[in-house]
Amino acid sequence: MPKKIFILAGEASGDKLGAGLMAELQLMFKAPPQFFGVGGDYMHQLGLIELFPSEDIAVMGLAEVLPKLNFLRQRINKCVDWICDEKPDLVLTIDSPDFSFRVQKAVHRRMRSSHHKPVQIHYIAPSVWAWRPGRAKKIAKFLDHLLCVLPFEPSYFKPHGLPATFVGHPITQTSGNLLNQRLKQSRDKQNVDIFQLYQLPKDVKIFALLPGSRSIELQFLLPIFLETVEIVRKSQPDLHVMIPTFEHLRDKVEEYFGDLPNCTIVTDAIERQEVIQHASVALAASGTVSLELAAAETPMVIAYKMTTLTYNILKMLIKVKYASIINIAADEKIIPEYIQSNCHPEPMAAKLLEYLNDVDLSALVVGRYAKEIAKLKPPTHERSSAACAADVVYKYLGE
Repeated sequence: MPKKIFILAGEASGDKLGAGLMAELQLMFKAPPQFFGVGGDYMHQLGLIELFPSEDIAVMGLAEVLPKLNFLRQRINKCVDWICDEKPDLVLTIDSPDFSFRVQKAVHRRMRSSHHKPVQIHYIAPSVWAWRPGRAKKIAKFLDHLLCVLPFEPSYFKPHGLPATFVGHPITQTSGNLLNQRLKQSRDKQNVDIFQLYQLPKDVKIFALLPGSRSIELQFLLPIFLETVEIVRKSQPDLHVMIPTFEHLRDKVEEYFGDLPNCTIVTDAIERQEVIQHASVALAASGTVSLELAAAETPMVIAYKMTTLTYNILKMLIKVKYASIINIAADEKIIPEYIQSNCHPEPMAAKLLEYLNDVDLSALVVGRYAKEIAKLKPPTHERSSAACAADVVYKYLGE
């Protein structure tokens, strides 16, 4: 009998993590596991049977969550009811801690005395080192294991009795990993060439825009990104703008960039990654994509804007100085960050033009990226982070 796994990823970054883990687990078991739950494009391509779309729970910030509170509760209950009825072998949640932990806690409470209680694992430790340190003790009460992607994280959870394993950050394997191989095979795109695909000159410089994976992020950032592009293009008119995004966000992106000349919107999963790899410079919403760009050696500027209410609350709670993991790890602003009131087109455009015009500066910055990325490699360097994570899961479920 194949193992039955419930897997939940509410964010685009979690979708990729989930798919990488799915690909590894499908190889490790004689009868490949059946995957049910919530995920995005990557996980669907690897056979996820969906309960509801991941966009339903991709919300962030108090002002954004409150209007959807009842709806989110319904989605939590839907997950918990399915798990209690179907009794999977494993409940694996990925990131999105506010949603994920409510699901995990409810499952633990309702199935505590059941003979079929699933193993409960969470992938991506909550940032207790940045804010809400009390979470470490709370989640230890209902999780069986925590998979960490930063080397210093396990020490925050083990004192509370929660087994935690550093598996490495998936960003340290940008090419050649099992997930990319599987995706390329399934899409028959072993040799994606975005220059040929979109009929671009081989010497054209690509300006990548990555405005985020949530509708609310696009609402705040797209107008600012458009102004920034217009300023940069006054000095660099031959730049080709490419916007890696997701199909459910295409219409929003087209509202602002649909009529912009020399601009391509990309939604295919493999092509999105190729844009990141080949961009000369990037402007991105703060998030996991900054690590992807750093690993791809793409000079970047990070931006973010949210409601004033959400920002003021977070400002009181967060204990770290920077938004980017690269900057946090280095304790230095290697990546320029333009957050909230500082998120303006003029200074962002000026910094992007510096990178485009100064080869030595770009090389220096990329070198600093590499130094920080190296700290995130898996403990077993010859294996991928997804394989290391799958090893932990297999110990609980192995045949």
